[in-house]
Amino acid sequence: IAGRADADTGKATLWIDGKMEAELDYDTNSGYGTGEGVFHIGRHFDRYTAGIIDEVALFNVALDEADMQSIMDDGLMTLTAVEAAGKLTTTWGTIKQR
Repeated sequence: IAGRADADTGKATLWIDGKMEAELDYDTNSGYGTGEGVFHIGRHFDRYTAGIIDEVALFNVALDEADMQSIMDDGLMTLTAVEAAGKLTTTWGTIKQR
């Protein structure tokens, strides 16, 4: 499941299994979709998700359909600029978990 808010077009879309399932318009003057303010994952006011949320990613651009499909098919690692394996931070994190 993916959501996209495009502040340039004022469109919010919901994607399921790499296909757009819903679209709505919103007021671009509202600040929604601009990256300003508080952002919660798995929480809405005092209600929390009872479950597991996996593979969360935030982007500073509205991904197009090809990008959404690529993530669906190949996962998020295909979009990262740097491979995390073998890097100092990753190694240190593994050591701290022991």
